[in-house]
Amino acid sequence: MGLGALAAVAGTLVAAPRAAAAPLAVSTSDPGSGLFSVGGGTSLQAENGALFGRNERGSLLWAGGRTVEFPKGTTGVAFTRDGVLVGTSPEGAGRLWNADGTLAADLPGVPVDVADDRTVLLRAGSGYALWRDGALTPLRASVSFTAVDMNNRGQVAGVNGGQTNATGVVRCEIDGSCATLPLPPGSVGFVEAAAINDSGRIVGNIDINTQTRTRTAAVWDGGSVSLLPPAPGTTQTRVATTRGALNNRGDVIGFSTPEVEYGFGGQHPVVWGADGSVTPIAVPDQRQVRLADVNENGVVVGTRYGPGGVGADVGFAWRAGTAAVLPAVFGQTWAEVHSVNDAGQAAGTSTSGFRPVPWLPGLNFERPTLWSVR
Repeated sequence: MGLGALAAVAGTLVAAPRAAAAPLAVSTSDPGSGLFSVGGGTSLQAENGALFGRNERGSLLWAGGRTVEFPKGTTGVAFTRDGVLVGTSPEGAGRLWNADGTLAADLPGVPVDVADDRTVLLRAGSGYALWRDGALTPLRASVSFTAVDMNNRGQVAGVNGGQTNATGVVRCEIDGSCATLPLPPGSVGFVEAAAINDSGRIVGNIDINTQTRTRTAAVWDGGSVSLLPPAPGTTQTRVATTRGALNNRGDVIGFSTPEVEYGFGGQHPVVWGADGSVTPIAVPDQRQVRLADVNENGVVVGTRYGPGGVGADVGFAWRAGTAAVLPAVFGQTWAEVHSVNDAGQAAGTSTSGFRPVPWLPGLNFERPTLWSVR
């Protein structure tokens, strides 16, 4: 769908006034779930287009034009670029599956992430370890260390103190060594790490000691830390807390918000370039959004929510100042988006509600959904 066609879509996004920006073309499809699927949807996407999700019968892997069914309760945690999957069995045991859905290995812990060479980051016992071809390398981190993300060099980003009361950002290396990274002057209290890219760059948020104790977006490169600048007219920044918040070329997605509006959920999404530049993402009506992912071509995807931040509304894609709606698949009402790969395939779920009799409980019919964003 070109931008000219977007005017016919209720609640459409509006392109930022940037004449040089090329329109985004969007098409919508269903990878195959049947017309009505109760409790369906996608949750993971690989660079090769493989998807992991669920329907009312169980867990599903879409790969190479076929659908593989797993027992209900199987979870997917992460994909390699070529579609190898890590996750857990219904009993909670760690698993590594080949791209065709066959079992590759039982894992000696609960998987957190996987690199493209099949190195798996595991929660093992009371700590974390890297697993590769049966060999286990424990991470020599604090007992309070919580791992968040891993890159394709086997480097791990995490925090000391747990997710809810962390006091330091940590980078671990493939040999198991770990180092606590510096914080800028004035930092107090809570810190969080969101993502690490293949150059070892980590992005996250810290509290700065001001009168309002503001959350501030930060970047760790090597052994140094810097703060990401706010957009003009705003004062407070924060990185989106997803693994998709950072790409390998250094783009970061997050929010830059006036102080008086900070508690509303960060309704001013932005992209920081690798050079530290900040570009607002245009979303109309000051609606709340959830930023999900940015690919290597600078395409950002997310979900816009209804008035007051209640209920998913539509998905959206943005690139270089131009935005486009990612609508629900035909027959559905709302859409929610979780990822976009470098080929421009976005993935998520379309939902609609059905209540046959006004006084009976309703059902949410959900369908796995793909969008091609060009």
